[in-house]
This record gives sequence, C-alpha cells and structure tokens, in this order.
Amino acid sequence: MSYIIRRRMLNRIKEQFNIIILILLMTAGCTYVEKSRGTRGIDENLQVTGNICNLYPDLKSQKFAEEISRLESILSKAADPALKAQVHLRLGLLYLDQKNPNPDHLTALKELELYASLDPKGGKKGEIQNLLRALREVEKKKVIIEQIMQENQEVKKKLEQLKTLDLDTEERRQQIK
Repeated sequence: MSYIIRRRMLNRIKEQFNIIILILLMTAGCTYVEKSRGTRGIDENLQVTGNICNLYPDLKSQKFAEEISRLESILSKAADPALKAQVHLRLGLLYLDQKNPNPDHLTALKELELYASLDPKGGKKGEIQNLLRALREVEKKKVIIEQIMQENQEVKKKLEQLKTLDLDTEERRQQIK
C-alpha cells in the first residue's frame, strides 16, 4: 500500500475514534441511575444515585488520584459484593470523568465490566451498556491505530533505505560518466 493510502486510512480511523469518544462523553455526561430512596450523589453505602455526571461536582482535577486511591483501598477491604459493585462503577466513571487529568479508557472498561458482572441488573441498564460498547470500540480503534502507526514507521524506514539506494545508484552513474 502506498503511503498516501495508509495516511487516508489512518485519518479515517482517527475520525471514527473521535466520534466514538464524543459518543462516550455524551453518554457518560448525561446518564441517570435510579434508586428508590436516593437523593443526588453518593450515599453512605457508596450507592450511586441521581445524575452520574454530577457524582463529583466539587472534585478538582488534582484530587482524582486521591479519590481513585481511596476507592481502591475500600475495594481491597470490602467483602460485600454489592459494595464492590458500586465501587467498581464509581472507579469506572472516575476514569472517564471529563475533569480527570489522566483518563484511562481501558481501566474504565475493566471497572465497568466488573461492575456489570457483580451487579447484573445494574450492568444491563442502557447507560452502562452504552458506555461498555463505546469503550470496547475505543480500545479496538486504539489497537488499529497502533498497528497502522507501526506499519507507517516500517514504510518510512523502507523509504529511507530506497532513498539511500537511489543516491548510491546516482553516484555510481556519475562516476561511470
């Protein structure tokens, strides 16, 4: 394949990747989790209630690492599957949060999959399934982009070798004349 065709393929994949990220952010930003007695936010049992995009309205971008560490600590000590499920959900949403300075889509995907496995009823909700689907697509596109970038590097190396060979051939022609 020529360099131009590879470049066009890479650009198309990047466009698809950006569209998936946009869908993911739109879905994550406007999901709503129902709870019979809940108010907005997080109750003492770490139950997610209300609008998911407002779980951490006051959390500054510098504090995401601390909150993630706190939740992981709770997770390591928790024995209750329902509590573990809620912590996995919150971790997944934290890794995706728009204010998170270091978003991690792969870890978010793993956390949300763990949530879905621990809480099958909650995991089947449309919002969670939409997030899971979008995150899986993001990861697929990342793999494809990495492969294309690696192939692109190989093509660049071969091109440089051909240029060097062409220059050597031209020098030999000059010497023969």
